[in-house]
Amino acid sequence: MRTSLVHLFARLSGSMRPWSKLLLCGVVTAMLVLAGPATAGQAPGVSCIASAQNRSTPLTASGDYVLENLPGSGIAPFGVGASGQPFRVRVTCDDGTVGETPLTFPAFEQQLITPDPIVWGLKTPVPSSLRLEFSKSVIGPDAQLRGSTTARYPDGSEKSVTARASGTGYRSSAPGFVGVDEEGKVFLQGNSFQTFAAMMPIPAFVTITAENDGVSTSRMLKLVGPAQLNGRVTQADGSSAGNLEVRLSIPGHEDKLVRTEASGNYRFTDLPFLASRSGQVTVVDRVKRRAASSAFYFDHQGGVAPEKLQLQLNGGGLAWCASGLWMRPVLLNPVSRSASAMPMRAL
Repeated sequence: MRTSLVHLFARLSGSMRPWSKLLLCGVVTAMLVLAGPATAGQAPGVSCIASAQNRSTPLTASGDYVLENLPGSGIAPFGVGASGQPFRVRVTCDDGTVGETPLTFPAFEQQLITPDPIVWGLKTPVPSSLRLEFSKSVIGPDAQLRGSTTARYPDGSEKSVTARASGTGYRSSAPGFVGVDEEGKVFLQGNSFQTFAAMMPIPAFVTITAENDGVSTSRMLKLVGPAQLNGRVTQADGSSAGNLEVRLSIPGHEDKLVRTEASGNYRFTDLPFLASRSGQVTVVDRVKRRAASSAFYFDHQGGVAPEKLQLQLNGGGLAWCASGLWMRPVLLNPVSRSASAMPMRAL
C-alpha cells in the first residue's frame, strides 16, 4: 500500500499595494512533501514526473517525490482566512504511463495533508478555459452575488464546476473588504464597507478569480455605496412647494420620511442597494388635501433612476407626477386623505 505525506510550510508576506482602487492580499507559499514506496504503476527503469500547481519533480526509484513552494492557505492583511486551492498530483512516465491522485482540498492554515494514493491509468481532462458569470456586475452594502463557473474542455464539452467539490477555488483582489466563499458567493465583509469607503473613492472595483486545475478566469465587479434619491416638489405654477412631507416606500423595507426644503428640494440617503427593485415616492399636502406620487427603480450600476424625481402638485385634488418615464395622476380621497393612483400612461 502506498502511503503519502504532505507537509506544508506557510510563509506570509504582509505587503499591500493598490490595484483597481483596491488592495491585494499577501502572498502565501508552502512546501509539499510526499513519500512512499514504489507502486505497481511505475515500471523498473522508467522515469516519471510528479506535478501539481505548475510545480514538478522526478519520482525517485522508490517512488518518493518532493514538490516545493506550492501555494497554500493564509491570512490576508485584514485577517480574512482563505482555504488553499484544490489540486491533484499528476504523474507522467516516459513509457506513457499516467496516474493522478483524487482531488486534495487544503483547509485554512492546514499544516499537514495526507492525500489519497495515486490511481495509475487515470487521467482527468484539464479544462481548456473557464467562464465565470454573475447575475449583475455591481455589488452594494446590502447585496450578495452568487457566481457560476463553467469549464470548457478540449473536446468542446462543457460542465458546471461552480462548487469546490469540483476542484474550483475562488479568491478576491480585496479579501479584507469583499469576500468570496467556497461556492462562489460574493459578499461584503461585515462592517468593512465603512472602513473601505473612508480609504478609497466610491465607486471602486474588485476582481473575483475562479481557478480549476491550473486554469483561471476573472470578472471585475463594481463596488457601490448606499444609493440616494434627490428630487423637487413644485406647485402647479412651477413655484416651490416647501415644508411638505415626502414618503419613500420600498416593498419589504421600512418607509423613510423627509420634508421638503423651502426650495422644494428633498433628499433620501443611505438607501439599500436593491438592483432591479423599484419603490415609490409620495408627497402629501395635508392642508390643501393634495398628493402626488411616482415610481423609481434601482439600476444595475448602483444608482437610482430617474436621478432626480420631480413631483408637481396641481391646484385641485388631482396631481400629476412626472418621473421622466411616466406621468401618474393621483387622486386624494377627501375622507381618508389617502392617495390612490389611477392607471399610468406613457408620455
